[in-house]
Amino acid sequence: MDFTQLETFYRLSKIRNFSKAAKVMHLSQPSVTARIRNLEISLDCTLFNREGKNLTLTSEGEALVEYAEQILPSVREAKIAIKSVNKPKLTVGFCPAISFTILSNTIERFVTVTETFLSVTEGTPSFSLFNQVVSDEIDVAFLRNPYYGNNLVIEPFYKDRWEIFISPNHPLNELDLISKDDLQGHNVITYDRNSDVWKKYEDNFLGVNSINKIEIRNIELLKRLVKNGTGFSFLPLLSLIDNIRDKEISLKRLENFKNSNSLEDIYIVYKQDSCKTDLIKQFIAVFDSEIKKCTEVLNISI
Repeated sequence: MDFTQLETFYRLSKIRNFSKAAKVMHLSQPSVTARIRNLEISLDCTLFNREGKNLTLTSEGEALVEYAEQILPSVREAKIAIKSVNKPKLTVGFCPAISFTILSNTIERFVTVTETFLSVTEGTPSFSLFNQVVSDEIDVAFLRNPYYGNNLVIEPFYKDRWEIFISPNHPLNELDLISKDDLQGHNVITYDRNSDVWKKYEDNFLGVNSINKIEIRNIELLKRLVKNGTGFSFLPLLSLIDNIRDKEISLKRLENFKNSNSLEDIYIVYKQDSCKTDLIKQFIAVFDSEIKKCTEVLNISI
């Protein structure tokens, strides 16, 4: 008994028709018949009762179905595992606030082109990703804050831009330039007030009376609140690509906003002596290409 015979038997036990089973399995009917006959010979039993075109399982066939349901998934998993042993593997980590569309397009294209087994971590803080590269848990990471260490390649990858954004239905959206006085009584929604990013921007709101601050530790929830008109916020442009495309938000300018439109690098980090350097550079090139493609389609310059 071999795997192909057992799989053919299992398919036929469900379909109960030789010609239909052959069509589903992309085989000729004589091939299906031969596999079943050889399986019956090797097991020294009859698996099907044949009455014209009607097939029913014998008691031996019923027993074999139960074993086939246990054996076949394990064999398929073993085949996948063995095949993956010879595939190149790459583990990649991304800091928070990068468009899901850009990430998914990058992953799909890279895997298709290189046939690489890819493991991806998304939304992890930069310092944690850096430590995972140092400890060899991740091959390459994309960070928003640079950290330095020995035997590491650490270089700027892309200049992202922080943007103030708001719902198209929010009252402030009617203004071309928002002043601090205009913010009176409105909500500002922030991503983790204790983060380095928020601390850099917080003093822009000093002197604004009765501004309400809402802290959120989930970027997607933050953006949903803004889209629903709960308040305004600011995030890196690369995290807003999908929302700009779907016209769910408007980008705004805040008068005298000290860090408005400031450019900040996303950094690449990987081991200097990595045996996967060529694969890492391929991934970086695909990621860069997908960012440019998305921003060009939306006519956005960074």
